[in-house]
Amino acid sequence: MKYIIAIDQGTTSSRAIIYDQNLVIKATGQEEFPQYFPEASWVEHDLNEIWASVKTSIQRALAAMDDKDFSPDKIAAIGITNQRETFGLWDKKTSEPTGRAIVWQCRRSADICEKIKRSDQGKKISKITGLVVDPYFSGSKVKWLFDKDKKLKERAKKGEIAFGNMDTFLIWKLSDGASHATDVSNASRTLFLDLKTLKWSREALKVFSVPEEILPKVLPSNANFGFTKNLGILPDGIPITGVLGDQQAALFGEAFNPFSGASLLALPVIVYLVRTLPDSLRMKLKYVLAIVLGIAAFVFMAALMLTGTLVDTTKQVFSGFSDAVS
Repeated sequence: MKYIIAIDQGTTSSRAIIYDQNLVIKATGQEEFPQYFPEASWVEHDLNEIWASVKTSIQRALAAMDDKDFSPDKIAAIGITNQRETFGLWDKKTSEPTGRAIVWQCRRSADICEKIKRSDQGKKISKITGLVVDPYFSGSKVKWLFDKDKKLKERAKKGEIAFGNMDTFLIWKLSDGASHATDVSNASRTLFLDLKTLKWSREALKVFSVPEEILPKVLPSNANFGFTKNLGILPDGIPITGVLGDQQAALFGEAFNPFSGASLLALPVIVYLVRTLPDSLRMKLKYVLAIVLGIAAFVFMAALMLTGTLVDTTKQVFSGFSDAVS
């Protein structure tokens, strides 16, 4: 029997869920962390506290395992889903944060956004990224930080600083700094990603005065993002093979939830949209399809098992997964 750990890094807490290869929940762990409000409409998290909450959640899940045959070396993979727009900056050599993470709820860069929206640049950014220019997304708040701290920006230009949403930060910490990467769903929430090329837009980065040197590598959601290293609580070498932002994960999980009326609409729409895409675009968006065997499975099965409900149809939908990891 093999097992999977799903990490759900949220806005107020982190959770770890251990599944067996049949996608049955075997154990869970959860830990909350503090919220900081230094000024009106400002919201911050402490990156070290987030990481501590993730480690504690994993340790609690491991401690709760009662399968006699279980051991950590039987964990086949790790998946991550996360609050999307919250981001942090950290030193690439020491992995120490340069300051607190700025949360998606924070509105400190509202003036910057208004200025950009009133210019021709605002329309260009929206066309490139598919997003409105708003403090909700990471981009303007990165600019705010660099405008306030010129020394930090100079360090960023020299390649000394790493940027990341919470998926990137966790990948970095899980791999002991060996992997600086993100998936497309999280990258798309920064105001930096070109949706046509699925690469960082130099034009967008120029608007926000953000050096490309700080950015992680963009990978499909079903890519291999790296391997665990020097954690202490888990063996080295466990692959991180599924990463997806929380709302995207929830959307696809909902589509496969037979108890939800939304699934009657969501699944046909998703299938239709994918089938009608040009071959080239369909290939670029292949990471979407992999969600079924990745985080969507985690979210969907977690919802069913936590309510004590498991139906035969769900077993059939994911029956191939058992063979894939066995």
